[in-house]
Amino acid sequence: NCCEAGSGTANQACCICGGGISEPVAPTTPAPVTPAPVTSGTCTNDPSFIDSFGDDCSWYEENDPTCSIGNCCEAGSGTANQACCICGGGITGPVAPVTPPPVTSPTPGSGSLQDAIDLINEALEILEPLA
Repeated sequence: NCCEAGSGTANQACCICGGGISEPVAPTTPAPVTPAPVTSGTCTNDPSFIDSFGDDCSWYEENDPTCSIGNCCEAGSGTANQACCICGGGITGPVAPVTPPPVTSPTPGSGSLQDAIDLINEALEILEPLA
């Protein structure tokens, strides 16, 4: 009786569960699915999300990328629609700019040539990831 998503439950639609139909039915065209909204910044799947079948967001990415059952199967950590980026949920946040710490430059006569070289090398290490 879980996971009704507009077409009945497994107990109503599945022969092995006592439901199903005994006559052929003309196929229906599924309604178009609106893709999940895209937000600026980054999105990370909630690592604590597990549905009642033991699946995490990777299952929805591989098996239900339209998240047709994204509101199903809540097991204490929310639904896929709340926890998974592909379903419009997840953990989002703006991309924060990386600001390197200020580099102090030596004042003339206050240190050795090696001190100056060491400071330049430190500055290069800080700036390298930004290049």
